[in-house]
Amino acid sequence: STDNKKTTRFLEIAKNAQPNFETSLVLYTEKTQDVIIHLLDLRPKNESTYIEFISEVEKIGQDLSLNLKIDSYEESTGKKTTNNVPEHKSINYLITFFGSITNLNQFLSRLENLQYLIKVDTVDFSDLGSIEKDENTPPNVKIRIKLYTK
Repeated sequence: STDNKKTTRFLEIAKNAQPNFETSLVLYTEKTQDVIIHLLDLRPKNESTYIEFISEVEKIGQDLSLNLKIDSYEESTGKKTTNNVPEHKSINYLITFFGSITNLNQFLSRLENLQYLIKVDTVDFSDLGSIEKDENTPPNVKIRIKLYTK
């Protein structure tokens, strides 16, 4: 009957599906362990590496002629973990400076290129228009980041 022919044809085609799936799975996952090792290597191991991170962030500020202020802060402990997954170890930093939207974009681009595992939590930017910057001008850019650690 027609149904038997269709079923037989389907089974012939399906025979190749499993080996193809397994080959595809290997191709997609073969580098997973290498990626995990690389991401773990991006996390600072000790205090001297945290200091190197801060120095690199300060260097970005100097290169862009920004007067950065970098402070670490404790996050409120009211956060609960999701799905019983423990929070990753991290150090929180608040980076503030006075600058334009272009300065902000340049800073974030350079920050993104650092060889550390970081997460930008929040970016607050206030456009102050044509206000001239002097030593008393308050920062109009506030960036909260997490530096993931081991």
